[in-house]
Amino acid sequence: MRCALNVLLALAILAPALGQATGGRLRGEVIDQLRGAVPGATVIASTIEGDAVLALTSTNERGLLAINALPAGVYDVHVDAEGFLRQSVSEVVVQPPYRAVADFELTPGFE
Repeated sequence: MRCALNVLLALAILAPALGQATGGRLRGEVIDQLRGAVPGATVIASTIEGDAVLALTSTNERGLLAINALPAGVYDVHVDAEGFLRQSVSEVVVQPPYRAVADFELTPGFE
């Protein structure tokens, strides 16, 4: 009985730690000036020092971006899409288990 009680006590203490996410999440929307979705846009999350790209993804058919399992930190997020100028959001804070949000409205043009 005492052994079972110790096991239950250990599980009660460890359960919150076992359920924690190993990384943060970044979500957002990429639209054009007419509020239309921009599918297939390239999304890059890099350290604010610019020395490491930690995530590279594309928006889905609805212009939504999703990056999972980002280490806690501060990121610059850039979006590139054909026919649009590059857009950036600086100092996006990712802190597990919370969800960070970075939305983009792209301007037509070429660089």
